[in-house]
Amino acid sequence: MTGPLGRAALFVALFAAPASRVAAADAVPGPAAVEFFEKRVRPVLLQHCVSCHGANEKKLKAGLRLTTRAGTLSGGETGPAVVPGKPDESPLVQSVRYGGDLKMPPKGKLRDDEIAAFTQWVKDGAAWPDAGTEGTQAATPPKTGPLFTDEQKRFWAFQPIQDPTPPVVKNAAVTSPIDAFILAGLNAKGLSPAPPAERR
Repeated sequence: MTGPLGRAALFVALFAAPASRVAAADAVPGPAAVEFFEKRVRPVLLQHCVSCHGANEKKLKAGLRLTTRAGTLSGGETGPAVVPGKPDESPLVQSVRYGGDLKMPPKGKLRDDEIAAFTQWVKDGAAWPDAGTEGTQAATPPKTGPLFTDEQKRFWAFQPIQDPTPPVVKNAAVTSPIDAFILAGLNAKGLSPAPPAERR
């Protein structure tokens, strides 16, 4: 194949596909994909995988670290553990399915719903919360895309810890600040506390 058109076609064949794979691997995950990872995939990794594939260099098996997306994509001694978008070509998915020679975790096969979650996670691009900032300098702003929605940020567990002043209530049974908050809540609903119970 010669001429400008032939060289252009050759260039596209050699470089376009790898570039698209890199773009897919570096894509910033959306909130739904991150939430799926946090609820369905990370708990399984923590329970069954990181004891052998975590941050402890002395216990690291096969050079595979499953604590970051970069570590999961780069893989260990046998290559990448995950190919985003291709669960059937991802050794991590193959191993948890117990379909080949490598069966993980070695102590027993995961539940069907856990295997399905791994498969779906990889199929959807292997989202990871820190995927947008891995390998960047601290001064470099993260890639666009919210990590949490405004509604998720209002969840009580994400609110700053406060030391509120207990409400003023009139009741001899109130012996702690917690009792004061409970009594104030009861009074607000027109309720009164039950009388003290006998020791028996």
